[in-house]
Amino acid sequence: MTLPTYENVILHEYRAGTFAEVTLPVSAEYAMLLKINGSPYITIACSGNSLREHITGYLLTEGIISTAHQIERMEIDESAMVVDAHLHHDKSIVERLKKIQKITRPEGGQKTSAA
Repeated sequence: MTLPTYENVILHEYRAGTFAEVTLPVSAEYAMLLKINGSPYITIACSGNSLREHITGYLLTEGIISTAHQIERMEIDESAMVVDAHLHHDKSIVERLKKIQKITRPEGGQKTSAA
């Protein structure tokens, strides 16, 4: 399955005193859950194409990996809108993940109560 990169939107165009129905292609956007080594990490917006490159670029720019070779494999499930990036078990990657201060809570996760 390949996700559509655009969808057609019907609009009304005003020209020469009248309205006409026109179809305009608009870029599609998808919410994709990124898992790292099977654990939910973050949901990102993407166009749906070039997912391997998009996820690799995200991991590099966030400083989680320092080279694309640190990705062991990538499992893409377009029907579930999930990408699972399996990274090499490298101490430096684990340390970088610990340093990143992002709070994520997957759907159905545990809530904490204030004391």
